[in-house]
Amino acid sequence: MSPRAGKPATICAILLSLVWAPAAIGQDTANPMVESLHVRAFQFLEKVAQDQPEIAYQDLLRDSPLMKQFDQSDALKKLVEKTKDLQVKYGECRKIERVAVKKAGENLVVLRYLYECEYFPVVWHFAFYRTPSRDNLPTPVDQPWRLITVRFDTEPEKAAE
Repeated sequence: MSPRAGKPATICAILLSLVWAPAAIGQDTANPMVESLHVRAFQFLEKVAQDQPEIAYQDLLRDSPLMKQFDQSDALKKLVEKTKDLQVKYGECRKIERVAVKKAGENLVVLRYLYECEYFPVVWHFAFYRTPSRDNLPTPVDQPWRLITVRFDTEPEKAAE
């Protein structure tokens, strides 16, 4: 086989890998709905990185059922304090990167971010949900997405899952 004969196969393999790579990673980058949720999560993380966790949580939880729970307890204060401690423990945030997007059905989206600090990475998890229509009908596109879970951990191997 001549050296030229292998080039079309190589080029084809490279093109296929470029087309399928985002799907293999689990990132639905072309979906505008996923992108709008990404913007919400990313803006939250930027405010946390700017040492504004109170504002970050208030903005993120604005339309969330979690806000009612937090209003009735000290849970939000504790979460804000733990978030403030991130910079003390792990250093200044240097980079924020979305590492996973997972859709479970049409009404649940889970986003995972690597929050890369000076000394150690932190993994942030966000779950967004929208109430499905009754009688198993398709959910309207304008149905609002609500944050139902926000948490972080220091288990970097979860970022690769």
